[in-house]
Amino acid sequence: MVNDMWKDLAYIDLKPVEKLLYNYLLNSPVNNAAGYYRLTKAQLRVDFCREADTITGFNESDEELFNNEVLPALINGSKLWTYDENAKQVLVPNYLKYNKITGEKQVPLLVAALLPLEKCPLHILFFKECMVNLRDVDLKLLWNKLDEKTRAYVRIQCNETYGTAYMNAATNRSMRGQ
Repeated sequence: MVNDMWKDLAYIDLKPVEKLLYNYLLNSPVNNAAGYYRLTKAQLRVDFCREADTITGFNESDEELFNNEVLPALINGSKLWTYDENAKQVLVPNYLKYNKITGEKQVPLLVAALLPLEKCPLHILFFKECMVNLRDVDLKLLWNKLDEKTRAYVRIQCNETYGTAYMNAATNRSMRGQ
């Protein structure tokens, strides 16, 4: 785990339960190279309560804590994660900032992470994170490995969300050197 994360003011400002949730999101069994994955409330409950059991001895108050603090924290999100309740997907926006993807052997991990995910607003946030955190060569590799349906979805949604100028810059940047 990268140490810079612990110095991030957004992390420092979290409540203790939110810090525990964030650490779970970074280290959960369903996490991947993208920091963007499917996570159901049921899966979170199983994993979170199992950990609470081994740390504190799970009891009814842990279930109350889960229902009253952990689930609302997940759904409400923070600067450090966003949850799409309809798609049951979570995005850790700074994941690529602290877990650099470099090289043609790592980029396919991002593509593999995207394949099973439902296209939702988090897809666009993920691609915005890629624009900020991937090197030009890796962004180009990612763009070229995506299927045409995904590329079309990103083009359309980015045009609607960020405007044509942003999408043109993104496409030109990813195509540079072709």
